[in-house]
Amino acid sequence: MKYFLAFIFLASTLSLTRVQAQIVSAIINDSDGYTNVREIATIQSEIKDKFVDGEVFEFNSDDKFEKKNWISVYLNRDSRSKCGQASKMMSSGFLHSSRLLPLSEIKTTYKRKRVSVNLIELSSDNFKVFIETRKLSDKENKELFYECLWGTDTGNPSNVIHKITIQIEQATFDLPTNAFNDLYKVTLDKSYLKKYKDFIYVTMSNSDGAGFYEVTWVFKENKYLRRYINQGP
Repeated sequence: MKYFLAFIFLASTLSLTRVQAQIVSAIINDSDGYTNVREIATIQSEIKDKFVDGEVFEFNSDDKFEKKNWISVYLNRDSRSKCGQASKMMSSGFLHSSRLLPLSEIKTTYKRKRVSVNLIELSSDNFKVFIETRKLSDKENKELFYECLWGTDTGNPSNVIHKITIQIEQATFDLPTNAFNDLYKVTLDKSYLKKYKDFIYVTMSNSDGAGFYEVTWVFKENKYLRRYINQGP
C-alpha cells in the first residue's frame, strides 16, 4: 500500500511540474508592431486576432520545444479577471514561431536586492521598482479560506502585495492598488525586470501547484500601462 501511495504522490508531483512548465509568458517580435493570430496552424487560415507590442500572452511551451512553426497562444486582456475565470476571457489561436519572443529569452542587465523580508528592489539604469508584501492576519486568512484566489484555489493565501513603488530618475510614484491588491502567495525572489524596444516588463511568478500564476506589469515612456496575468492554457 505504501508503494502505491508513493506512486500517486510522484505522479501528482510530475503532473504539477508539467502544468507549471507550460506556463510561459511572451511578447510579439514583429517590426510592424503587431502580429496576426490565426484560427488554425496555417498561413491560409482566417485571422482571428492581432497581438500588438506591449501585450503579454501565454504560449504552449510544448509547441516551442517541439520546434513547431505555429505556436498555440492565449491572451487575457481583462487585467482584473478573477481566479478560475481567466480562461473564459482569453483570445486564443496560433502565432508563427518567428513572431514569438518569450520574456525569459530577453536579456536585460538588472539588479535584484532583497531589502527586507517583505521588500525587494529591482533596478536597471534609471528605473527602479520596489515591491512590498504584507502578511495576512488570521482574520483575513479565515475570511478568504476556500476562496479561489490568485495564488491558491483552496484558501490560506498567507500574504498579499501591499505596495509597488516606481522610481524613475528623480520621480517617484505608486502603482494604483487595483494593479496588485488581489495577488496572493507572493514570492519576491521570483521577480524579474525585462526591457524590449521602449517597453519595460516587471514579472513575478507566484505560488505553486494549482495556484501558480505569472503577473506582468508593463511600462512605456516612464508610464505604467497595465498588467497581465497568465495562469496557463
